[in-house]
Formats: sequence, structure tokens, C-alpha cells
Amino acid sequence: MPSTKQRVIDFRLRPPEVEFEEQFPVENVVNSLRALGYEPAPSFMKRSKSLLLKEMDAAGVEKG
Repeated sequence: MPSTKQRVIDFRLRPPEVEFEEQFPVENVVNSLRALGYEPAPSFMKRSKSLLLKEMDAAGVEKG
């Protein structure tokens, strides 16, 4: 029987990469998120790829 698990893809991923930060300055991203009532993910604030992957696993995100 096929699995009924849904695949989750995060199209709004904010990777801790220099190229991303050049186009979207950290301060702008943080301010935008907070204006919408959200706190930035710990991985974003710490610029940690390994923490990002752990957060994605915990949330069931398959791809970003």
C-alpha cells in the first residue's frame, strides 16, 4: 500500500549563504518577519546550515 505521507517543500527557505544575504540583507529579513508577527528561525539568526537541516527534519520539510 502506498504511503499517505505528504511531501513538504519550503519555497520560502532563507539559507545561511553569502549569496542570499547579499540580495536580502539580514536586518531587512528580520524586520520583515517581525512586522508580520514571526520570529526568525534560530538557524537563520545563527547562520547555521546544520541547524537549518535539523529544523527542516523536525518540521517534516523534505526540500527547500
